[in-house]
Amino acid sequence: MCSFPPILYGVLNSSRTINSEILEAAFTLGANSWSTLARIVAPISLLKITPIVKTEVVMVFKTTLIVEMLVLTSGLGHLLLLYSLTIDVKHLLSTMIALTIPIVVIVESIDVVEKKVSSKWIGEKRW
Repeated sequence: MCSFPPILYGVLNSSRTINSEILEAAFTLGANSWSTLARIVAPISLLKITPIVKTEVVMVFKTTLIVEMLVLTSGLGHLLLLYSLTIDVKHLLSTMIALTIPIVVIVESIDVVEKKVSSKWIGEKRW
């Protein structure tokens, strides 16, 4: 719920930064509004939206972890707090790794999708 406003702001802001001359040229050359949206607006917006989405994914995980540490009596966040209080380094590190792996997998998956989609739409590889 709290991630929606930053993503919405990113969508609105990225669509405003599109050069109007590009859109005018597309309409002059006979493109309809749907093809302009799919071939011009979406690729340019995608490159500005995906960093916001990646940041919000990490923020959701962080917020969930903090809630588990402070409020709940179960979950990886609670285990992390318990192991840090008892200075159990082996279990503390394993819990941190268990928390880090899903975040890395999700962010890298978003990167792969971003690269594939943007190279398809833009026609060149930027990375």
